[in-house]
Amino acid sequence: MKKSIFTILFISVFYLISIAQHQIGGNISYGIPYYKIVNTNSNATINYTPEQLYDIELNYKKRWPGVLNFGSSISYQFQSSHFEKEVITPNSYVFQERNYQLNYINIKVFPEFVYGENIKISLQLGPSMSFLVYSDINGYTDVSNSINGVKIRTEESGTASDDFDIVNFLLFAGAGIDIPINDNILINGGIQYQYNINSWFAVEENTYSDRSLIFRLGIAYKLKQIL
Repeated sequence: MKKSIFTILFISVFYLISIAQHQIGGNISYGIPYYKIVNTNSNATINYTPEQLYDIELNYKKRWPGVLNFGSSISYQFQSSHFEKEVITPNSYVFQERNYQLNYINIKVFPEFVYGENIKISLQLGPSMSFLVYSDINGYTDVSNSINGVKIRTEESGTASDDFDIVNFLLFAGAGIDIPINDNILINGGIQYQYNINSWFAVEENTYSDRSLIFRLGIAYKLKQIL
């Protein structure tokens, strides 16, 4: 009996693998880097201006007949933004201006819900991890003494790891469309929203986490099926 069950399971798994459509592709994306600011300093006011977000992605998808499918990807993402912070105390006024450049490696694993026969509409929802592999700060801090009016300016440079986490856990949701060019090649476009959940656990002062909207354009190639 156990041998029969094992045989049935083995045949079922082999059959599902054999009828799956394997697809590899790449995307280039442009986005808007929004941020969640966790500010625990009641004397501080923080504002930012989003600038640019670029993303280059390689992905793999496995598609079976039916709605539910599977995908994974790795991407290199660049973000830039401008932050201004004011801190007012009885004895001083602090103004800080910083330009951030952030470079991430993102890894995603996700289910994909696919609708359509020829032109396919897809919905994605899943977890993601990102790693801050390089960052840069360009800016300054002015400290003005409220009593004697003396102002001291300090130029700032270095990494942004004190303000942005090196390891990030995200959730993302996206929608896209696949348009076939021939039997093996298709182009795709879509939109994606990524949500950094590190802020849920933030305890440090002035923690920033990603809330970015990304527009995507790419191409994919269908690999030959086993059967």
